[in-house]
Amino acid sequence: MINVAALMPTDIERLMADGLAANDKASILQTLERMVIEVAPDGGADTDRVYMAASMLSMAKVWDQIGADELAKSLAAAHRITKTAFLDGLPHAYAGNVALALVAHSDIEELLSLELENQKLRNALSSKLLEEQGIQVRNYGGYVARSGQRLFPGPLTQGATWAAEDDETQEAG
Repeated sequence: MINVAALMPTDIERLMADGLAANDKASILQTLERMVIEVAPDGGADTDRVYMAASMLSMAKVWDQIGADELAKSLAAAHRITKTAFLDGLPHAYAGNVALALVAHSDIEELLSLELENQKLRNALSSKLLEEQGIQVRNYGGYVARSGQRLFPGPLTQGATWAAEDDETQEAG
């Protein structure tokens, strides 16, 4: 197992000679994720340690075998200063790909969060409009059918769907 926080010159020599084994790749990404979260973004010795870890792994050509998206996932929770220090130790083109993946990753999370919020607002608005027309609205684990048809789709999250019901509505299981 390779611990990124405690890299030794012998680790780099072994990686240069033998290449990156599957378990090495997993341990590098796992210990890197832990290190960048735990290291204080002090702009001093700890930040230098992050930079040196990236540089040493670059010398061993580890990044040729780890995709930018995989590395971005390991860096995602790190402080901005820590991410910057790590990216500075990477080969220039690869660092650009990782930075792009980090931006895309945060944009996707933000978009999913907004979509969920929008779905909740649409459901609340639909419920309000139907209630104003005197139609009862209930949230079921299955779906509620009115004349054998589903009235409108449920939320994107796991759980119940939304539908309107009146006196003739039957639960369709």
